Amino acid sequence: MARTDDDPSTISVDDAYGMLLRHFGRPAKACARLEAAIRENDVRLLCDGAVVRPGFFATHLCVDVEPDGRAAVKATRALERPESSYDWRIELREVEELVAALQSASVLAPSSVPAGDVTATEAAAGGAVTDVVVPAFPTLEELGLEGQRARPQMKAVWEMTREICGGDARDLSENLSASKLRQMIKARFPHRRSEGGEVPSPDVCEEFMRALRIWRAQQQPPET
Repeated sequence: MARTDDDPSTISVDDAYGMLLRHFGRPAKACARLEAAIRENDVRLLCDGAVVRPGFFATHLCVDVEPDGRAAVKATRALERPESSYDWRIELREVEELVAALQSASVLAPSSVPAGDVTATEAAAGGAVTDVVVPAFPTLEELGLEGQRARPQMKAVWEMTREICGGDARDLSENLSASKLRQMIKARFPHRRSEGGEVPSPDVCEEFMRALRIWRAQQQPPET
């Protein structure tokens, strides 16, 4: 659905995704960031002209990329009509503001260095130069969840969390709870039913988030 002349203030979900894709360069990351923006009410999703509540979006909808590369709203729970029959739109101004904020953060923040690159950054005091390695997303081994503990549900949590953040753990909120992560995973799970298995349990999600918090703390540079 393309932007129309009689509604210049809104754009299609695919157009919004395209604006983020030009910034990130990776479909999974652009899609995940658009989903997060809608859930956090940074960008408002409109359905037939009415604003979709972020809570309803989180429990009933998601943004998915079709095989042809277009992004579209998908239902994770039954709606009154097929999702394709609704007119899904997004406020253009809010997407422009989101992209501008992301671009500013990329310029100003040390974390904008591509994951895995080694870069020289000046320390705040004394102008000393320190080599910093910025990892992208921890492996199960780095999380201490390898071996026998890497059971199917734990592997599913790891894979889907990596998918949600586009392969960059820095894009996950520091305040993300295990219950919220499970909700996000559950919303995407219907699209992976062909792989079998069950939605990861709350205990598995809690164990994963506990390990991820420890890993994140270990990535912080030592205080001087």
